[in-house]
Amino acid sequence: MYNVKIKKFRTNEFQIRVYSHGVIEGRPNNDSSDSFLEEIEPFSGESVELCMDFDELERQQELKKEHSLISSRNRTKQKIYDIARSNDWDYFVTFTFNPNKVNRFDYDSCVKKLSKWLNHCKERCNSSFKYIVVPEHHANGAYHFHGLFANCEELKMTPSGHYDSKGRTIYNIGTYRFGFTTATPVSNNTAVTRYITKYTTKDLVLATKGRKRYWSSRNCDLPTEETLLLSPDIRIPYEDILRKKSHYFKSHTINIGFQEREIRYYEYNTFGNEDDFIDIE
Repeated sequence: MYNVKIKKFRTNEFQIRVYSHGVIEGRPNNDSSDSFLEEIEPFSGESVELCMDFDELERQQELKKEHSLISSRNRTKQKIYDIARSNDWDYFVTFTFNPNKVNRFDYDSCVKKLSKWLNHCKERCNSSFKYIVVPEHHANGAYHFHGLFANCEELKMTPSGHYDSKGRTIYNIGTYRFGFTTATPVSNNTAVTRYITKYTTKDLVLATKGRKRYWSSRNCDLPTEETLLLSPDIRIPYEDILRKKSHYFKSHTINIGFQEREIRYYEYNTFGNEDDFIDIE
């Protein structure tokens, strides 16, 4: 069991989660089961689910579907975030599909073409080439993809003649033949990490049920994790230090059955100064 989780991204970036209640190892910290009322059955003394009328049963089933959808989305977003945050990126890229070459409304067709091209990139580039790619589902049903690339000099980046709002050159990727591409240099790794997770929506999860929703190279780094179970006399002063050191804070409330529980997120950067690491003594 733990009530603190420490994630280390790259060299100097830390995210600390403090839980109001202990989390049992191997179980999700949000409720993945149904929260039905129960009563004691008079003959055997066993706990049984209370009988519902049809309308209430339908409502519970809809809540279960919605909960499953949100849980699936959150798991995917977290995996994308962890990979994106743990690596240094050179370009934010976008891939579209030419309707004369690919049915952009067919997810499987788009995935097949893009996967083929990514495999070609791995063969063409050196072993340090890294990527993570995610789909975006438009309101009209079409798909295109976004990604983060690093160490991709062999991909024939050519200036498009256009610039982004910050004056950075927008490039095209000459080796991509299935449609249009853009590649913009990354100047803020943390910001682009948060940006790329926004495409994983409930609508996308529903449209791609049971299918892959992100692609990453095997050489991508992942965050290291450490969990702790702190007593209140240690946790409270520890959080006081976190509040002073952190540049980012967020509090999130979830319902576990009929109980409300809180997760507090703190982020800080040591900027290479090991003395700034918050040790727990």
